[in-house]
Amino acid sequence: MFLSASCSIKKVCLNPSGQEVDWYAIFFMPASISSDNEIHYGYFDPNFSSLQYYKYDINTFPPTHITRYTLGDETDFNYFFWNDDKTVKDGPSSSAANSKAHAKGTLVYNSISGAFLLHSLPRFPTRTSENIVLEELPNNTGLYGQTFLCISVDKETVEINAKLIN
Repeated sequence: MFLSASCSIKKVCLNPSGQEVDWYAIFFMPASISSDNEIHYGYFDPNFSSLQYYKYDINTFPPTHITRYTLGDETDFNYFFWNDDKTVKDGPSSSAANSKAHAKGTLVYNSISGAFLLHSLPRFPTRTSENIVLEELPNNTGLYGQTFLCISVDKETVEINAKLIN
């Protein structure tokens, strides 16, 4: 069982209903195993005792909430994205080299709090060759199972993580 201690920070990790949570985990299933050949995922946070299943919807997918912080809904946020696979949608196709760590994630923060999002999805978030970040998932999303782990963090933890990333 996962335990979570709520604190007084503004939590940046949001569940599919848009409510703040201390953390969440998402497990994508390959589209090929679903009866409708659509993308589905399992979702879990401290409020659930078992995995909850959802069909992918750009408007309710929790990592999309984090991407939106960087696109102007919350203008006082800073962010880092890292992905060892090219993220340009209309650029040349690529695959991360075998020598890479396959490290992917996001740190979004302001002067009060932030979110640390680790994931396994190549080319997420996707961007255009003009460096415009797109909200939709890349077209490779339904090929394999993928994972996301979001943790809401306080200012001190953000500062530690930002120094490690920089």
